[in-house]
Amino acid sequence: MPDIPPDIIGLIVDQIDKKSLKACSLAAVAFRHPAQKRLHQCLQVSISPERFYRDRRAIVDANKHFVQHPHLARYVTIFKLIVVPGPHNNVDILALEAILHRITAATHLSLSFMAYATDSPDASASDWNTIPRKLTDCFLTWMVSRRPFTRQLDFCSVFQLPVDVFVPVLSAAPKVDIDEVTLTGDSSADSAMGQQISSIDLSVKTSPSVAKLLLRPEFTPYIESLRTFTFRFNDSSTEMINLFSHVASYIESVKLLALTKVLSFPSTLTVPETLPLLRAASVEVQAPDLFVSRSNNFASNVAEYNQRCQARIARLLAHLLTPSVSPQLRTLELKLSLVHDLGDDIPELQPTILAALDDLIESHPNIGDVCWATLPAACADAGTAEGGAERCADSCAILSV
Repeated sequence: MPDIPPDIIGLIVDQIDKKSLKACSLAAVAFRHPAQKRLHQCLQVSISPERFYRDRRAIVDANKHFVQHPHLARYVTIFKLIVVPGPHNNVDILALEAILHRITAATHLSLSFMAYATDSPDASASDWNTIPRKLTDCFLTWMVSRRPFTRQLDFCSVFQLPVDVFVPVLSAAPKVDIDEVTLTGDSSADSAMGQQISSIDLSVKTSPSVAKLLLRPEFTPYIESLRTFTFRFNDSSTEMINLFSHVASYIESVKLLALTKVLSFPSTLTVPETLPLLRAASVEVQAPDLFVSRSNNFASNVAEYNQRCQARIARLLAHLLTPSVSPQLRTLELKLSLVHDLGDDIPELQPTILAALDDLIESHPNIGDVCWATLPAACADAGTAEGGAERCADSCAILSV
């Protein structure tokens, strides 16, 4: 065992499941450090002690674990605080503070509200004011203190978030991902506030009230400083479309998500009339009818739906690749998200789609680099998996032409 090179051990550890990782860390000294590092890379903590999901620890349990094994806290690079429905009055704030004090290597922070599938739909379960003020203050104070070390911050499914609480979120990391966040109230910040925000990669998904806030004049310096903006075409609200059109005048890189797995796929895909500064575009598509191997495996109504989505996505690409729309476009990346795991086989695109893309790319005078990537089915929700984003990035099949 000591003769196995460390890089080989690292590759093995990256490919095995949690149960095997625990066995490795106990059975072999050579595997102990890399296995423990992988096991503790992502810490997901639920703030309801009596209810938590698989792979998510209650606050008290997590704190007890790190009290007994303090050296393991240094392996945590991703910290996710998850709020689930239920009473939060008995949450141990001191235990949470102790955990946050220990995880000094965290660079990816996340706060999300999560409902159970069996619960009745109740929007108030995700309201910001359902959590004790001491708990939110504890997390927000720590979040601000981590600003120099944080690379990414995610806020997901948070409703009725006060604007004054939200604004510091935008400056908490170079990359900020906002997904299904609703705001309440008004900002008391002065007009210079926007100039203090330093995010360069912003993702806003299904958050019309956030879009409305960012359209205000005091946020123009922030919009001008953005380098990359991520937009999901399922977001057909006026506010979201207006934000994309506004941002389009300033950004050089855009990530466009056209995911047909979302049931509310819009009847039209709205894009800005022009993207004058755009130099790089990444388009992620999840549509099984795009692939020959999948086109005949669906019921007629599902196949018809996929064909309609395919036509809309085709129009989106045709507009994006029009020279008058994106005159400075140099780099195009097309990511095909697989609905099913195809193993090692790279799916075959429909010939008509491939031919149309070839014509569009060929007719654009400045596109010089085209990258094709297939994202495995397991990576569809990589952002919610433990270290998923990093591992899925490595597993993409990429072809450059």
